[in-house]
Amino acid sequence: MLINTSQLHDHVGDSISIQGRLVGLEQCLAKNGHSYFRLKLVDSAGAIKAYVWPEASLYDFIETINVSEQHLVELNGRVTHLNGCHFLKLSELYVVSASHVRNGAALLPLPLVPVRAREALDWLINFIDELSNEPLRAFLTGILMDPTIGHRFIRCRASASYHSAYPGGLLVHSVQVAQLAGSWAVMLGESELFIALTQVAALLHDLGKIDTVGEKNPRPMNPSLYQHEIQTIHLLAPHISRLIADARIEGMVISHLIGRLASTKHYREQSMIEELVRFADQASAGHQQKQSLEQLIKLLPQQSSNDDSFYNRFCV
Repeated sequence: MLINTSQLHDHVGDSISIQGRLVGLEQCLAKNGHSYFRLKLVDSAGAIKAYVWPEASLYDFIETINVSEQHLVELNGRVTHLNGCHFLKLSELYVVSASHVRNGAALLPLPLVPVRAREALDWLINFIDELSNEPLRAFLTGILMDPTIGHRFIRCRASASYHSAYPGGLLVHSVQVAQLAGSWAVMLGESELFIALTQVAALLHDLGKIDTVGEKNPRPMNPSLYQHEIQTIHLLAPHISRLIADARIEGMVISHLIGRLASTKHYREQSMIEELVRFADQASAGHQQKQSLEQLIKLLPQQSSNDDSFYNRFCV
């Protein structure tokens, strides 16, 4: 049974599995003189300590783990409650890859998530949980589990001084754009796949700001030399390649959208998804500056797209 740290109180005495980052490991000495290991795992809901005693078969393996690498792990064991705390009597530990994780957002360490961004993270976790398109779910999880992206994404500002200019602001802004664009797509009667692609593109449209804006000044890269739109393409390129291999239509559509959203060129023809994300981006930024959303919303197209015509362009 796979759970997260917020569910521990419901499973005292049960054998469970839990995934997260291994952030602590120390060898301790019991009152009887016997040594044991104490581990600490964190996920997006909190943390849990796990204990391994010398008689456990994995005791020797624990000694070989380098905790400084903060491995993504799955722990199996029995939940115990003592002195007001929950802990895990560990029986198995596996180092896992992103391909073995269902929801990458759920494994982002809570201590790293700025307080102002935690509501946005909760939305993102729920969105991935409910995403029925498996390739898109795996795509987002792979991005969030990427050590060059995930932790930086949840702590980055959306801008240096304009909108959402605080740590975690990029996550807040990206989620708001996904919420707005998705809601408008639903209002227009678009298909489930169209809505999912719209929201995924919206979530990722400003990802390159982790390179050009960052959590604080000085910025990681000089914005006069590097554009965040181009950095978005660089960061997503390997993940989009894997998505194309797993699901060609979804991958080609996302590749097309990220490329178009990164361009400053004005295209005579824009897809409905592109328009929705652009309008939502403007609306979110304008809302942060106390501007009215009504005029932007009135500019939205009032007719739905032709799904078949749009997707057929990528069937090559």
